[in-house]
Amino acid sequence: MKRAIVSALASLLISIAAAAGAEERREASPHQHGHGTLNIAIDGDKALFDMRVPGADVIGFEHAAASDQEKATLAAAKEVLGDPRKVVEIPEAAGCTVDQSFVHYTKDPEHAAHHENENRGKDHRGRDGHDGGHHGNHHAGHAGHQPGHAEFHVGFQLTCLSPENLSPLRLGYFDRFANAQSLEVNVVTANGQSQTEAKRDNATIDLGARM
Repeated sequence: MKRAIVSALASLLISIAAAAGAEERREASPHQHGHGTLNIAIDGDKALFDMRVPGADVIGFEHAAASDQEKATLAAAKEVLGDPRKVVEIPEAAGCTVDQSFVHYTKDPEHAAHHENENRGKDHRGRDGHDGGHHGNHHAGHAGHQPGHAEFHVGFQLTCLSPENLSPLRLGYFDRFANAQSLEVNVVTANGQSQTEAKRDNATIDLGARM
């Protein structure tokens, strides 16, 4: 049952990520420093967050970490992004616990190895009929990568005792990373889909009637 719920939420995120990506390509470069995307899907007591932001916004560079200082900067950033409560301040009244989370930096050697292993298993997954919810969701935002650019892909899933109390959400992400300026926020709930923008000087998301 849990796997079915996660797959359903992943499918929702793939849809809104694809729609948002198409709109972004019409209006601006798919890789814009200072600007990222946050997708939120809420279904029953499950809440899934999927964020993609330029590497420069988080660590100040967009290449594989080479020096000891760069490696330390990357490790520190991944530690922060890997803690959902440092990225999004979840209201205590919602009674949420973190089920799972991940952080990928696209110029990280570990990320490259992750892709290589996935590609090796792609044919096998196709034959046995498993599409892999995370696999599809993880790659939904990578098609627009440009040579020389890199991004962080962050995802986490929550289970909430009182999901109706999730709103408002404040983004601690802006407090942690000085180069981050805005996030395009796409929200999907049982009541429909909506889009808004969160900025450094207005970092609160009011889910309101969407819950």
